[in-house]
Amino acid sequence: MTPATDVENPVDDTTFAALSRHVRRRIDDAFDEASGATPKQHPRKRRKVDHAIEPGGFVIEDAGGFIPEDIEPGGFLVDEVSDGSELAIDDQDPAKNINLETEALEFRIPLSSVPHALQLLDVPADEEVLSVFRQAASGWGARSNEEGVSRKDWRAVCTVLLEQEQDNEDDLNTADIGLDEDFAPGDADDDGEDYRMSDEDEFSNVSGSDEEYLEGVASTSRKQSHKSRASRSSLPHFDNEDPRQLNSHQKHECREAFSLIFPDVPDTDLDQQKIMIKDITRVAKMLKEKLKAEDIVEMLETFSSSPDKSMSLDDFGRMMVEAKMV
Repeated sequence: MTPATDVENPVDDTTFAALSRHVRRRIDDAFDEASGATPKQHPRKRRKVDHAIEPGGFVIEDAGGFIPEDIEPGGFLVDEVSDGSELAIDDQDPAKNINLETEALEFRIPLSSVPHALQLLDVPADEEVLSVFRQAASGWGARSNEEGVSRKDWRAVCTVLLEQEQDNEDDLNTADIGLDEDFAPGDADDDGEDYRMSDEDEFSNVSGSDEEYLEGVASTSRKQSHKSRASRSSLPHFDNEDPRQLNSHQKHECREAFSLIFPDVPDTDLDQQKIMIKDITRVAKMLKEKLKAEDIVEMLETFSSSPDKSMSLDDFGRMMVEAKMV
């Protein structure tokens, strides 16, 4: 699985489906308005109504002191003929409703309309967020002949942007009275226990070590937000002329950590993989980390040596050294 094809679905359908119905509808409605797509009505399951069929072309006169029952010919019900144009919406399982019709997926939001679409979601259209959409519109370097942001890429980025909003709503519903509003569940554990493992624990508990590496990737992105934000031109940039030399042990550790982000990729294909926004989002969600889209973009721009701002294995190694994780 190469990055070029992987970005076709930057965030898994299950991740988008995990958002509340209200948030999912906001994301799609903003896309429909900005792309010019005609919003489709969402039909409900149709009730089957048994229509009594009158037997013949005349009316039976009233007879006696009772009302005759309707006579149903044949003894079977004629099934309704469906032309396939209606889609039943399953309210019980939202994940079944996120695969839209093919023609709906072909609509794209022009880059000039992205700020307006973000405004519909009450999301600030800052330069870092817009740069993500510019990359999506150019096909992340793979489909430069296509312009505009697809529905899949729009959902992917907006899922990251609005996931924090949903988490905040969930926290308000479950938080105890008196809990500080800036405290997010899990922060105490993350800040205090990321690097408490002793050398003995690190080598005696492999699964704990693997999780620590993944936490380091997510926490590195979070720490970027605490630094003073610089302009794009002043962000540090690593290239081949200034490599951070890693010894054999560090290279092995970095490769092991890198492989955890791509668990389904064979070791022989690991050198061709690149970390993108979707990968960091997936790891952060697995670790219950809360990352903002601009923090993820800033981390990738800081350590990436690629024009598409993705992070190769070598870039990942330099980040590990910079974060003192190896």
